[in-house]
Amino acid sequence: MITDKEQFNRAAKLAQDRMASPGGAQEGFRGFVGKMEQARVARERASQGISKKGKFGPLGDSKDKTKSPMSIVSKMGSFIQEIDIGQDGIYFGIIMISIIADIFTIFPGEGNIMAIFFAVLIWILYTLTGDFFGGKKINLKLGTNLGTGFFETFAPGLNALPAFTGAAILSYILVLAERAEEKFRHEEGDGKGGGEEKKN
Repeated sequence: MITDKEQFNRAAKLAQDRMASPGGAQEGFRGFVGKMEQARVARERASQGISKKGKFGPLGDSKDKTKSPMSIVSKMGSFIQEIDIGQDGIYFGIIMISIIADIFTIFPGEGNIMAIFFAVLIWILYTLTGDFFGGKKINLKLGTNLGTGFFETFAPGLNALPAFTGAAILSYILVLAERAEEKFRHEEGDGKGGGEEKKN
C-alpha cells in the first residue's frame, strides 16, 4: 500500500522532472497538483469505507478494516433501521425483565435462587421471538445467555453485576446485526440478478 509520504515524493519528483524540461514549469505544477488531488480522494474514499468494488456490507466484511467515525455511525444506523417495535416487543420485554432480575438477584443466597427463576423465564421468552435461535451469531448468543445464567446462579458475589441486562441488550444487538447482514445479502443478490437480466 502506498503511503501519503510516498505519494507526495513521487508527485514532487514528477513535477521536478517536468519543470527541468523547456517550458515544462506549468505542466510540472499541474502534474504535482493532480497527484496530490488523487491522494486526497483516495484518503476520503478509505475514510468513508468505500472500495473500488463498491460499498462494504453492514458489518464491514471487506478486507479493508477501516474504522472511521463515519463508518461506525453508518453501521449503527443500519442496526437502528432493523428495529421493529411490533416484532421486537418480546425483546423489549426480555430487557425489562432482565433489569428486574438484576435488582432481585443483587443479594447472595436468595438472589442465586431467584436467578434460576429469571433465567428459565428469559429462555422461555427467547423461544417465542422466532429469530433468536438462528443466524451466524447463534453460538455467541447462546454462550452469552448460558454463561450469564450459570454465573448468576452458582457464583456468589457476582449477583451485584447487571449481567442479565447486559446479556439481554447484547443478544438484541446481535439479532439486529444478523437482520442487517441478511438484508444486505438480499439486496446484493437482487442487484446481481437485475444485472444478469439486463445482459440477457
